[in-house]
Amino acid sequence: MAGSWHPARSGGGQPELLSWGPWIAVLFACLPYALGFPQGDDGGREAVRIAEYLHALEDGQYPPYWASNFYGGYGSPVFLYYAPLFSFVAAILSKVTHSFASGGILAACFFTAVAAVSMHALMREILGRGDAAAEAGARISVYFYVLSPYLLVDKFVRGANAEFTALALLPIVLLGLLRVGREPLQGVLILSSGLALVILAHNLTALIALALLALAAVVLYRPWDDGGWRGLGYVALGVAFGLALSAFFWWPLIVFLPGVRMGDLTGLFALDAFMTPLALFGVGHPFTFGPLIPFILVLAVMIYFQGKVEGRTQQVLLFALSTAGLSLFLQWPISLPLWESIEALKMFQFPWRMMGVLALVSAMAGGMIVYAWGQVWTNRSRGVLEYLILALAVSVAIMGLMRTLPFIWRLDMSLEGLSAHAVRERDVRATSRHEYLPPGAQLESRSPPSQVEIRTGDRLEAVILACREGGEMALTVDLNEPRSLRFPVWGADVWAVRLNGRGVAYRTDEIGSMEVDLPAGHHEVRLMSRPPQARIWGVGVSMVSWGVWLILALHGWRQRRETT
Repeated sequence: MAGSWHPARSGGGQPELLSWGPWIAVLFACLPYALGFPQGDDGGREAVRIAEYLHALEDGQYPPYWASNFYGGYGSPVFLYYAPLFSFVAAILSKVTHSFASGGILAACFFTAVAAVSMHALMREILGRGDAAAEAGARISVYFYVLSPYLLVDKFVRGANAEFTALALLPIVLLGLLRVGREPLQGVLILSSGLALVILAHNLTALIALALLALAAVVLYRPWDDGGWRGLGYVALGVAFGLALSAFFWWPLIVFLPGVRMGDLTGLFALDAFMTPLALFGVGHPFTFGPLIPFILVLAVMIYFQGKVEGRTQQVLLFALSTAGLSLFLQWPISLPLWESIEALKMFQFPWRMMGVLALVSAMAGGMIVYAWGQVWTNRSRGVLEYLILALAVSVAIMGLMRTLPFIWRLDMSLEGLSAHAVRERDVRATSRHEYLPPGAQLESRSPPSQVEIRTGDRLEAVILACREGGEMALTVDLNEPRSLRFPVWGADVWAVRLNGRGVAYRTDEIGSMEVDLPAGHHEVRLMSRPPQARIWGVGVSMVSWGVWLILALHGWRQRRETT
Protein backbone atom coordinates (compact mmCIF):
# COMPACT_ATOMS: atom_id res chain seq x y z
CA MET A 1 0.00 0.00 0.00
CA ALA A 2 2.98 2.32 0.43
CA GLY A 3 3.12 2.63 -3.33
CA SER A 4 -0.10 4.66 -3.30
CA TRP A 5 1.87 7.42 -1.57
CA HIS A 6 4.86 7.44 -3.93
CA PRO A 7 5.44 10.79 -5.69
CA ALA A 8 5.40 9.11 -9.08
CA ARG A 9 1.78 8.22 -8.46
CA SER A 10 0.72 11.43 -6.76
CA GLY A 11 0.93 13.88 -9.58
CA GLY A 12 4.68 14.51 -9.32
CA GLY A 13 6.41 17.66 -8.29
CA GLN A 14 6.06 17.01 -4.54
CA PRO A 15 9.10 16.67 -2.24
CA GLU A 16 9.87 12.99 -1.90
CA LEU A 17 9.75 13.10 1.90
CA LEU A 18 6.04 13.97 1.75
CA SER A 19 5.30 10.59 0.19
CA TRP A 20 6.35 9.14 3.55
CA GLY A 21 4.21 11.61 5.50
CA PRO A 22 1.45 9.12 6.38
CA TRP A 23 4.01 6.61 7.64
CA ILE A 24 5.67 9.34 9.72
CA ALA A 25 2.26 9.99 11.27
CA VAL A 26 1.82 6.27 11.96
CA LEU A 27 5.27 6.16 13.56
CA PHE A 28 4.51 9.00 15.97
CA ALA A 29 1.07 7.50 16.72
CA CYS A 30 2.80 4.28 17.84
CA LEU A 31 5.88 5.77 19.50
CA PRO A 32 4.74 5.38 23.15
CA TYR A 33 4.57 1.61 22.67
CA ALA A 34 8.37 1.69 22.95
CA LEU A 35 7.74 2.05 26.69
CA GLY A 36 5.47 -0.99 26.92
CA PHE A 37 1.82 -2.01 26.66
CA PRO A 38 -0.54 0.58 28.22
CA GLN A 39 -2.49 -0.53 31.26
CA GLY A 40 -5.34 1.84 30.49
CA ASP A 41 -8.17 3.04 32.68
CA ASP A 42 -9.68 -0.44 33.08
CA GLY A 43 -6.81 -1.68 35.25
CA GLY A 44 -5.19 -3.86 32.61
CA ARG A 45 -8.23 -6.00 31.82
CA GLU A 46 -7.56 -5.48 28.12
CA ALA A 47 -4.35 -7.53 28.38
CA VAL A 48 -6.12 -10.29 30.29
CA ARG A 49 -8.97 -10.38 27.77
CA ILE A 50 -6.37 -10.96 25.05
CA ALA A 51 -4.89 -13.78 27.14
CA GLU A 52 -8.30 -15.34 27.76
CA TYR A 53 -9.16 -15.13 24.08
CA LEU A 54 -6.03 -17.11 23.27
CA HIS A 55 -6.82 -19.63 26.03
CA ALA A 56 -10.31 -20.10 24.59
CA LEU A 57 -8.87 -20.69 21.11
CA GLU A 58 -6.46 -23.24 22.56
CA ASP A 59 -9.42 -24.95 24.28
CA GLY A 60 -11.02 -25.46 20.85
CA GLN A 61 -13.57 -22.63 20.86
CA TYR A 62 -13.84 -21.41 17.24
CA PRO A 63 -14.82 -18.64 17.68
CA PRO A 64 -14.60 -18.21 21.48
CA TYR A 65 -17.77 -17.83 23.51
CA TRP A 66 -16.65 -18.51 27.11
CA ALA A 67 -13.67 -17.12 29.07
CA SER A 68 -13.22 -19.92 31.56
CA ASN A 69 -10.62 -18.38 33.89
CA PHE A 70 -12.16 -15.04 34.83
CA TYR A 71 -13.62 -14.67 38.32
CA GLY A 72 -11.33 -17.26 39.84
CA GLY A 73 -12.40 -19.97 37.38
CA TYR A 74 -16.13 -19.23 37.42
CA GLY A 75 -15.73 -17.90 33.90
CA SER A 76 -17.57 -15.29 31.89
CA PRO A 77 -19.65 -15.19 28.68
CA VAL A 78 -17.87 -11.93 27.80
CA PHE A 79 -16.93 -13.21 24.33
CA LEU A 80 -20.61 -13.46 23.41
CA TYR A 81 -20.95 -9.71 24.01
CA TYR A 82 -17.51 -8.13 23.63
CA ALA A 83 -16.53 -7.50 20.00
CA PRO A 84 -13.65 -9.87 19.22
CA LEU A 85 -11.55 -8.40 16.39
CA PHE A 86 -8.76 -6.71 18.35
CA SER A 87 -8.56 -9.57 20.87
CA PHE A 88 -8.34 -12.10 18.03
CA VAL A 89 -5.54 -10.32 16.17
CA ALA A 90 -3.64 -9.57 19.38
CA ALA A 91 -4.03 -13.17 20.61
CA ILE A 92 -2.61 -14.62 17.38
CA LEU A 93 0.31 -12.19 17.42
CA SER A 94 0.89 -12.94 21.12
CA LYS A 95 1.16 -16.64 20.35
CA VAL A 96 3.70 -15.91 17.62
CA THR A 97 5.78 -13.51 19.73
CA HIS A 98 5.37 -15.41 23.05
CA SER A 99 4.23 -12.23 24.79
CA PHE A 100 0.84 -10.64 25.29
CA ALA A 101 2.53 -7.23 25.50
CA SER A 102 4.17 -7.52 22.10
CA GLY A 103 1.05 -9.11 20.62
CA GLY A 104 -1.13 -6.24 21.82
CA ILE A 105 1.38 -3.64 20.67
CA LEU A 106 1.74 -5.17 17.20
CA ALA A 107 -2.04 -5.39 16.84
CA ALA A 108 -2.48 -1.74 17.81
CA CYS A 109 0.27 -0.65 15.42
CA PHE A 110 -1.28 -2.72 12.66
CA PHE A 111 -4.66 -1.06 13.10
CA THR A 112 -2.96 2.35 13.26
CA ALA A 113 -1.55 1.60 9.80
CA VAL A 114 -5.01 0.43 8.71
CA ALA A 115 -6.44 3.78 9.82
CA ALA A 116 -3.86 5.59 7.68
CA VAL A 117 -4.37 3.42 4.60
CA SER A 118 -8.17 3.44 4.83
CA MET A 119 -8.36 7.21 5.32
CA HIS A 120 -5.99 7.77 2.41
CA ALA A 121 -8.08 5.51 0.17
CA LEU A 122 -11.29 7.27 1.24
CA MET A 123 -9.91 10.71 0.44
CA ARG A 124 -8.57 9.59 -2.94
CA GLU A 125 -12.08 8.35 -3.70
CA ILE A 126 -13.48 11.76 -2.75
CA LEU A 127 -10.86 13.99 -4.35
CA GLY A 128 -9.68 11.84 -7.25
CA ARG A 129 -6.28 10.46 -8.15
CA GLY A 130 -3.23 11.86 -9.88
CA ASP A 131 -3.83 15.54 -9.10
CA ALA A 132 -1.12 16.93 -6.79
CA ALA A 133 -3.60 18.94 -4.73
CA ALA A 134 -5.83 15.87 -4.29
CA GLU A 135 -2.87 13.75 -3.16
CA ALA A 136 -1.81 16.42 -0.68
CA GLY A 137 -5.35 16.63 0.66
CA ALA A 138 -5.50 12.86 1.09
CA ARG A 139 -2.22 12.79 3.03
CA ILE A 140 -3.23 15.69 5.25
CA SER A 141 -6.47 13.89 6.17
CA VAL A 142 -4.31 10.96 7.28
CA TYR A 143 -2.23 13.26 9.53
CA PHE A 144 -5.30 14.74 11.18
CA TYR A 145 -6.96 11.36 11.72
CA VAL A 146 -4.09 9.10 12.79
CA LEU A 147 -2.73 11.75 15.17
CA SER A 148 -6.15 12.77 16.50
CA PRO A 149 -5.99 13.20 20.31
CA TYR A 150 -9.10 11.08 20.77
CA LEU A 151 -7.67 8.09 18.89
CA LEU A 152 -4.41 8.40 20.85
CA VAL A 153 -6.27 8.57 24.16
CA ASP A 154 -8.23 5.47 23.16
CA LYS A 155 -4.97 3.54 22.75
CA PHE A 156 -2.77 4.89 25.50
CA VAL A 157 -5.00 6.27 28.27
CA ARG A 158 -8.36 4.52 28.15
CA GLY A 159 -7.06 1.19 26.86
CA ALA A 160 -10.10 1.22 24.54
CA ASN A 161 -8.46 -0.78 21.78
CA ALA A 162 -11.78 -2.17 20.56
CA GLU A 163 -13.16 1.32 19.90
CA PHE A 164 -9.87 2.42 18.35
CA THR A 165 -9.93 -0.59 16.01
CA ALA A 166 -13.45 0.25 14.88
CA LEU A 167 -12.51 3.88 14.25
CA ALA A 168 -9.50 2.72 12.23
CA LEU A 169 -11.84 0.68 10.01
CA LEU A 170 -14.64 3.24 9.75
CA PRO A 171 -13.24 4.99 6.63
CA ILE A 172 -13.58 1.69 4.74
CA VAL A 173 -17.34 1.82 5.29
CA LEU A 174 -17.57 5.31 3.80
CA LEU A 175 -15.25 4.29 0.97
CA GLY A 176 -17.65 1.50 0.02
CA LEU A 177 -20.61 3.86 0.27
CA LEU A 178 -18.98 6.23 -2.20
CA ARG A 179 -17.74 3.49 -4.52
CA VAL A 180 -21.22 2.01 -5.16
CA GLY A 181 -22.03 5.13 -7.18
CA ARG A 182 -19.57 4.26 -9.96
CA GLU A 183 -18.69 0.57 -9.41
CA PRO A 184 -21.67 -1.07 -7.69
CA LEU A 185 -20.22 -4.57 -7.21
CA GLN A 186 -16.90 -3.34 -5.85
CA GLY A 187 -18.67 -0.78 -3.68
CA VAL A 188 -21.00 -3.37 -2.17
CA LEU A 189 -18.05 -5.67 -1.43
CA ILE A 190 -16.04 -2.89 0.23
CA LEU A 191 -19.04 -1.57 2.16
CA SER A 192 -20.11 -5.00 3.40
CA SER A 193 -16.66 -6.14 4.50
CA GLY A 194 -15.89 -2.79 6.12
CA LEU A 195 -19.18 -2.78 8.03
CA ALA A 196 -18.68 -6.40 9.11
CA LEU A 197 -15.21 -5.59 10.46
CA VAL A 198 -16.49 -2.54 12.34
CA ILE A 199 -19.25 -4.68 13.90
CA LEU A 200 -16.63 -7.23 14.93
CA ALA A 201 -14.45 -4.46 16.36
CA HIS A 202 -16.77 -2.46 18.65
CA ASN A 203 -20.49 -2.62 19.36
CA LEU A 204 -21.17 1.07 19.93
CA THR A 205 -19.06 2.27 17.01
CA ALA A 206 -20.98 -0.20 14.82
CA LEU A 207 -24.21 1.60 15.75
CA ILE A 208 -22.54 4.90 14.91
CA ALA A 209 -21.41 3.45 11.56
CA LEU A 210 -24.99 2.50 10.69
CA ALA A 211 -26.17 6.01 11.57
CA LEU A 212 -23.39 7.53 9.44
CA LEU A 213 -24.33 5.28 6.55
CA ALA A 214 -27.95 6.39 6.75
CA LEU A 215 -27.01 10.09 6.83
CA ALA A 216 -24.39 9.82 4.09
CA ALA A 217 -26.64 7.73 1.85
CA VAL A 218 -29.41 10.34 2.01
CA VAL A 219 -26.94 13.14 1.21
CA LEU A 220 -25.10 11.34 -1.60
CA TYR A 221 -27.93 9.34 -3.17
CA ARG A 222 -30.93 11.60 -2.96
CA PRO A 223 -34.06 9.76 -4.11
CA TRP A 224 -35.14 12.64 -6.37
CA ASP A 225 -31.85 12.58 -8.29
CA ASP A 226 -31.27 10.40 -11.32
CA GLY A 227 -30.03 7.03 -10.06
CA GLY A 228 -30.68 7.97 -6.44
CA TRP A 229 -32.93 5.02 -5.66
CA ARG A 230 -30.50 2.66 -7.36
CA GLY A 231 -27.67 3.96 -5.21
CA LEU A 232 -29.74 3.61 -2.06
CA GLY A 233 -30.58 0.05 -3.09
CA TYR A 234 -26.90 -0.84 -3.43
CA VAL A 235 -26.17 0.72 -0.04
CA ALA A 236 -28.97 -1.30 1.54
CA LEU A 237 -27.61 -4.44 -0.12
CA GLY A 238 -24.13 -3.69 1.25
CA VAL A 239 -25.50 -3.21 4.76
CA ALA A 240 -27.47 -6.47 4.61
CA PHE A 241 -24.43 -8.29 3.28
CA GLY A 242 -22.26 -6.84 6.05
CA LEU A 243 -24.75 -8.00 8.68
CA ALA A 244 -24.67 -11.49 7.21
CA LEU A 245 -20.85 -11.56 7.20
CA SER A 246 -20.77 -10.70 10.91
CA ALA A 247 -23.85 -12.68 11.97
CA PHE A 248 -21.80 -15.12 14.06
CA PHE A 249 -21.17 -12.29 16.54
CA TRP A 250 -24.16 -9.97 16.56
CA TRP A 251 -26.89 -12.60 16.32
CA PRO A 252 -26.04 -14.40 19.62
CA LEU A 253 -25.38 -11.00 21.17
CA ILE A 254 -28.97 -9.95 20.47
CA VAL A 255 -30.35 -13.33 21.56
CA PHE A 256 -28.57 -13.13 24.92
CA LEU A 257 -28.91 -9.37 25.39
CA PRO A 258 -31.81 -9.82 27.88
CA GLY A 259 -29.29 -11.55 30.16
CA VAL A 260 -27.11 -8.44 30.34
CA ARG A 261 -27.42 -6.23 33.38
CA MET A 262 -28.46 -3.30 31.22
CA GLY A 263 -28.71 -1.05 34.26
CA ASP A 264 -24.98 -1.49 34.84
CA LEU A 265 -24.34 -0.24 31.30
CA THR A 266 -26.79 2.66 31.09
CA GLY A 267 -26.09 3.47 34.75
CA LEU A 268 -22.64 4.69 33.69
CA PHE A 269 -24.22 7.60 31.83
CA ALA A 270 -22.67 10.63 33.50
CA LEU A 271 -24.06 14.14 33.41
CA ASP A 272 -20.60 15.52 34.09
CA ALA A 273 -19.26 13.78 30.95
CA PHE A 274 -20.58 16.53 28.69
CA MET A 275 -17.89 18.65 27.06
CA THR A 276 -18.00 22.42 27.14
CA PRO A 277 -16.54 24.21 24.10
CA LEU A 278 -13.62 25.37 26.27
CA ALA A 279 -12.83 21.81 27.38
CA LEU A 280 -13.20 20.43 23.85
CA PHE A 281 -11.21 23.09 22.02
CA GLY A 282 -8.96 24.35 24.80
CA VAL A 283 -5.98 22.73 26.51
CA GLY A 284 -5.45 20.46 29.50
CA HIS A 285 -8.21 17.88 28.99
CA PRO A 286 -7.05 14.42 27.79
CA PHE A 287 -9.46 14.57 24.85
CA THR A 288 -8.71 18.17 23.92
CA PHE A 289 -8.53 18.84 20.20
CA GLY A 290 -7.22 22.36 20.71
CA PRO A 291 -8.30 25.19 18.38
CA LEU A 292 -7.44 23.13 15.28
CA ILE A 293 -10.85 21.46 14.85
CA PRO A 294 -13.00 24.62 15.04
CA PHE A 295 -10.54 26.31 12.67
CA ILE A 296 -10.95 23.44 10.19
CA LEU A 297 -14.73 23.48 10.47
CA VAL A 298 -14.94 27.24 9.95
CA LEU A 299 -12.78 27.01 6.83
CA ALA A 300 -14.86 24.05 5.61
CA VAL A 301 -18.05 26.10 5.93
CA MET A 302 -16.39 28.89 3.99
CA ILE A 303 -15.32 26.73 1.04
CA TYR A 304 -18.74 25.07 0.95
CA PHE A 305 -20.64 28.34 0.60
CA GLN A 306 -18.02 29.80 -1.71
CA GLY A 307 -18.47 26.86 -4.04
CA LYS A 308 -14.79 25.95 -3.97
CA VAL A 309 -15.74 22.28 -4.33
CA GLU A 310 -18.41 20.90 -6.62
CA GLY A 311 -20.39 17.78 -7.37
CA ARG A 312 -19.89 14.76 -5.16
CA THR A 313 -17.03 16.41 -3.24
CA GLN A 314 -19.43 19.17 -2.22
CA GLN A 315 -21.98 16.58 -1.12
CA VAL A 316 -19.36 14.78 0.97
CA LEU A 317 -18.36 18.08 2.57
CA LEU A 318 -22.01 18.74 3.44
CA PHE A 319 -22.16 15.29 5.05
CA ALA A 320 -18.95 15.96 7.01
CA LEU A 321 -20.20 19.32 8.29
CA SER A 322 -23.62 17.93 9.20
CA THR A 323 -22.04 15.04 11.09
CA ALA A 324 -19.62 17.36 12.88
CA GLY A 325 -22.50 19.58 13.96
CA LEU A 326 -24.49 16.63 15.26
CA SER A 327 -21.45 15.27 17.08
CA LEU A 328 -20.80 18.59 18.79
CA PHE A 329 -24.46 18.95 19.74
CA LEU A 330 -24.49 15.52 21.41
CA GLN A 331 -21.37 16.36 23.42
CA TRP A 332 -22.67 19.64 24.83
CA PRO A 333 -25.08 19.96 27.80
CA ILE A 334 -27.75 21.47 25.53
CA SER A 335 -28.44 17.91 24.26
CA LEU A 336 -29.31 16.55 27.72
CA PRO A 337 -33.09 16.34 27.03
CA LEU A 338 -32.35 14.12 24.03
CA TRP A 339 -30.10 11.81 26.07
CA GLU A 340 -32.75 11.57 28.79
CA SER A 341 -35.61 10.85 26.39
CA ILE A 342 -33.85 8.14 24.32
CA GLU A 343 -32.86 5.32 26.65
CA ALA A 344 -30.78 3.56 24.00
CA LEU A 345 -28.46 6.58 23.80
CA LYS A 346 -27.40 5.95 27.38
CA MET A 347 -25.65 2.77 26.28
CA PHE A 348 -22.95 5.08 24.93
CA GLN A 349 -22.39 6.02 28.60
CA PHE A 350 -20.32 9.13 27.88
CA PRO A 351 -21.31 11.89 25.44
CA TRP A 352 -17.63 12.41 24.59
CA ARG A 353 -17.69 9.08 22.71
CA MET A 354 -18.93 11.14 19.77
CA MET A 355 -15.42 12.59 19.48
CA GLY A 356 -14.36 9.63 17.34
CA VAL A 357 -16.85 10.62 14.66
CA LEU A 358 -15.82 14.26 15.00
CA ALA A 359 -12.17 13.25 14.45
CA LEU A 360 -13.13 11.35 11.28
CA VAL A 361 -15.23 14.00 9.58
CA SER A 362 -12.98 16.90 10.59
CA ALA A 363 -9.99 15.03 9.10
CA MET A 364 -12.01 14.59 5.89
CA ALA A 365 -12.89 18.29 5.90
CA GLY A 366 -9.23 19.24 6.42
CA GLY A 367 -8.20 17.30 3.34
CA MET A 368 -10.97 18.86 1.24
CA ILE A 369 -9.90 22.36 2.33
CA VAL A 370 -6.33 21.78 1.18
CA TYR A 371 -7.60 20.34 -2.08
CA ALA A 372 -9.97 23.25 -2.73
CA TRP A 373 -7.44 26.04 -2.11
CA GLY A 374 -4.31 24.11 -3.04
CA GLN A 375 -5.22 23.74 -6.70
CA VAL A 376 -4.09 27.30 -7.43
CA TRP A 377 -0.90 27.05 -5.38
CA THR A 378 2.50 26.04 -6.60
CA ASN A 379 3.91 22.66 -5.64
CA ARG A 380 6.44 24.42 -3.42
CA SER A 381 3.78 26.37 -1.51
CA ARG A 382 1.63 23.27 -1.13
CA GLY A 383 4.62 21.28 0.09
CA VAL A 384 5.53 23.90 2.71
CA LEU A 385 1.93 23.92 3.94
CA GLU A 386 1.90 20.13 4.20
CA TYR A 387 5.14 20.13 6.21
CA LEU A 388 3.64 22.71 8.57
CA ILE A 389 0.42 20.72 9.01
CA LEU A 390 2.34 17.50 9.65
CA ALA A 391 4.50 19.28 12.22
CA LEU A 392 1.39 20.77 13.87
CA ALA A 393 -0.37 17.39 14.03
CA VAL A 394 2.76 15.74 15.48
CA SER A 395 3.12 18.54 18.06
CA VAL A 396 -0.48 18.15 19.20
CA ALA A 397 0.06 14.38 19.41
CA ILE A 398 3.25 14.73 21.46
CA MET A 399 1.52 17.01 23.96
CA GLY A 400 -1.23 14.45 24.34
CA LEU A 401 1.13 11.49 24.49
CA MET A 402 3.03 13.03 27.41
CA ARG A 403 -0.02 12.16 29.52
CA THR A 404 0.31 8.45 28.74
CA LEU A 405 3.53 7.73 30.62
CA PRO A 406 1.89 6.73 33.94
CA PHE A 407 -0.40 4.27 32.17
CA ILE A 408 2.18 1.77 30.98
CA TRP A 409 1.63 -1.83 32.11
CA ARG A 410 4.48 -3.01 34.33
CA LEU A 411 3.49 -6.60 35.19
CA ASP A 412 4.53 -9.88 33.60
CA MET A 413 2.73 -10.20 30.27
CA SER A 414 4.51 -13.29 28.98
CA LEU A 415 2.46 -16.32 27.98
CA GLU A 416 3.38 -17.86 31.34
CA GLY A 417 2.67 -14.68 33.31
CA LEU A 418 -0.90 -14.59 32.01
CA SER A 419 -1.46 -18.34 31.72
CA ALA A 420 -4.88 -19.81 32.44
CA HIS A 421 -3.72 -20.77 35.94
CA ALA A 422 -2.32 -17.28 36.60
CA VAL A 423 -5.57 -15.59 35.52
CA ARG A 424 -7.59 -17.87 37.82
CA GLU A 425 -5.25 -17.30 40.76
CA ARG A 426 -5.39 -13.53 40.37
CA ASP A 427 -9.20 -13.61 40.36
CA VAL A 428 -9.33 -11.17 37.44
CA ARG A 429 -12.76 -9.76 36.59
CA ALA A 430 -13.89 -9.60 32.94
CA THR A 431 -15.28 -6.06 33.27
CA SER A 432 -15.37 -3.43 35.96
CA ARG A 433 -19.15 -3.57 36.49
CA HIS A 434 -19.72 -7.33 35.93
CA GLU A 435 -22.59 -6.58 33.55
CA TYR A 436 -22.33 -9.96 31.79
CA LEU A 437 -22.78 -12.11 34.91
CA PRO A 438 -26.10 -13.88 35.67
CA PRO A 439 -28.70 -11.92 37.62
CA GLY A 440 -28.07 -12.30 41.34
CA ALA A 441 -24.45 -13.41 40.91
CA GLN A 442 -22.64 -13.06 44.24
CA LEU A 443 -18.88 -12.81 43.98
CA GLU A 444 -18.39 -13.36 47.71
CA SER A 445 -20.20 -16.76 47.61
CA ARG A 446 -17.84 -18.43 45.13
CA SER A 447 -16.09 -21.73 45.81
CA PRO A 448 -12.54 -22.73 44.76
CA PRO A 449 -12.37 -23.53 41.00
CA SER A 450 -12.36 -27.37 41.32
CA GLN A 451 -14.61 -27.67 44.37
CA VAL A 452 -18.12 -29.02 43.68
CA GLU A 453 -20.66 -28.74 46.50
CA ILE A 454 -23.23 -31.42 47.37
CA ARG A 455 -26.27 -29.65 48.77
CA THR A 456 -29.72 -30.27 50.17
CA GLY A 457 -31.63 -27.09 49.55
CA ASP A 458 -29.62 -24.31 51.18
CA ARG A 459 -27.60 -26.71 53.33
CA LEU A 460 -24.07 -27.77 52.36
CA GLU A 461 -23.70 -31.53 52.81
CA ALA A 462 -20.23 -32.23 51.43
CA VAL A 463 -17.53 -30.99 49.10
CA ILE A 464 -15.79 -33.06 46.43
CA LEU A 465 -12.97 -32.24 44.05
CA ALA A 466 -13.52 -32.46 40.32
CA CYS A 467 -10.97 -33.05 37.60
CA ARG A 468 -10.94 -29.78 35.70
CA GLU A 469 -9.51 -29.00 32.30
CA GLY A 470 -10.26 -25.56 30.87
CA GLY A 471 -13.97 -24.97 31.36
CA GLU A 472 -14.83 -28.68 31.63
CA MET A 473 -15.14 -30.82 34.76
CA ALA A 474 -15.56 -34.53 35.50
CA LEU A 475 -16.33 -36.22 38.83
CA THR A 476 -17.67 -39.40 40.38
CA VAL A 477 -20.21 -39.21 43.20
CA ASP A 478 -22.11 -41.74 45.37
CA LEU A 479 -25.36 -40.50 46.90
CA ASN A 480 -27.60 -42.24 49.43
CA GLU A 481 -30.37 -39.73 48.83
CA PRO A 482 -31.25 -37.29 46.07
CA ARG A 483 -29.04 -34.24 46.20
CA SER A 484 -28.04 -31.27 44.07
CA LEU A 485 -24.59 -30.40 42.82
CA ARG A 486 -23.43 -26.80 42.71
CA PHE A 487 -20.62 -26.31 40.19
CA PRO A 488 -18.00 -23.55 40.59
CA VAL A 489 -19.05 -21.84 37.35
CA TRP A 490 -21.56 -19.15 36.50
CA GLY A 491 -24.80 -20.36 35.02
CA ALA A 492 -24.99 -19.63 31.29
CA ASP A 493 -26.33 -21.17 28.13
CA VAL A 494 -22.94 -22.63 27.23
CA TRP A 495 -23.07 -25.78 29.30
CA ALA A 496 -24.09 -29.40 28.80
CA VAL A 497 -24.25 -31.84 31.72
CA ARG A 498 -23.85 -35.58 31.11
CA LEU A 499 -25.06 -37.87 33.88
CA ASN A 500 -23.91 -41.45 33.30
CA GLY A 501 -23.58 -40.63 29.61
CA ARG A 502 -27.01 -38.98 29.26
CA GLY A 503 -27.82 -35.28 29.10
CA VAL A 504 -29.69 -33.74 32.05
CA ALA A 505 -31.16 -30.31 32.69
CA TYR A 506 -29.47 -27.71 34.86
CA ARG A 507 -30.41 -24.36 36.38
CA THR A 508 -28.85 -21.16 37.65
CA ASP A 509 -29.30 -20.87 41.42
CA GLU A 510 -29.91 -17.81 43.57
CA ILE A 511 -26.22 -16.81 43.71
CA GLY A 512 -25.65 -17.20 39.97
CA SER A 513 -23.89 -20.59 40.10
CA MET A 514 -24.84 -23.58 37.99
CA GLU A 515 -26.76 -26.35 39.76
CA VAL A 516 -28.07 -29.79 38.76
CA ASP A 517 -30.30 -32.29 40.61
CA LEU A 518 -29.14 -35.91 40.99
CA PRO A 519 -31.00 -39.02 42.17
CA ALA A 520 -29.52 -41.43 44.71
CA GLY A 521 -26.87 -43.85 43.47
CA HIS A 522 -23.46 -43.98 41.83
CA HIS A 523 -22.99 -41.36 39.11
CA GLU A 524 -20.40 -40.30 36.60
CA VAL A 525 -20.95 -36.57 36.03
CA ARG A 526 -19.35 -34.53 33.28
CA LEU A 527 -19.77 -30.79 32.71
CA MET A 528 -18.89 -29.64 29.20
CA SER A 529 -18.99 -26.30 27.46
CA ARG A 530 -20.50 -26.02 24.00
CA PRO A 531 -21.38 -23.07 21.78
CA PRO A 532 -24.94 -21.74 22.13
CA GLN A 533 -27.32 -22.59 19.33
CA ALA A 534 -27.48 -18.95 18.24
CA ARG A 535 -23.70 -18.92 17.80
CA ILE A 536 -23.83 -22.13 15.73
CA TRP A 537 -26.47 -20.70 13.39
CA GLY A 538 -24.62 -17.40 13.19
CA VAL A 539 -21.36 -19.11 12.24
CA GLY A 540 -23.17 -20.97 9.48
CA VAL A 541 -24.66 -17.78 8.03
CA SER A 542 -21.30 -15.99 8.21
CA MET A 543 -19.37 -18.83 6.56
CA VAL A 544 -21.82 -19.02 3.66
CA SER A 545 -21.78 -15.22 3.32
CA TRP A 546 -17.98 -15.02 3.24
CA GLY A 547 -17.96 -17.75 0.62
CA VAL A 548 -20.36 -15.71 -1.54
CA TRP A 549 -18.26 -12.58 -0.87
CA LEU A 550 -15.09 -14.32 -2.10
CA ILE A 551 -16.84 -15.62 -5.23
CA LEU A 552 -18.15 -12.14 -6.08
CA ALA A 553 -14.73 -10.59 -5.38
CA LEU A 554 -13.07 -13.11 -7.70
CA HIS A 555 -15.72 -12.44 -10.37
CA GLY A 556 -15.16 -8.70 -10.12
CA TRP A 557 -11.38 -9.11 -10.28
CA ARG A 558 -11.68 -11.19 -13.46
CA GLN A 559 -13.99 -8.62 -15.03
CA ARG A 560 -11.57 -5.78 -14.32
CA ARG A 561 -8.69 -7.85 -15.64
CA GLU A 562 -10.54 -8.57 -18.89
CA THR A 563 -11.45 -4.92 -19.45
CA THR A 564 -7.84 -3.82 -18.93
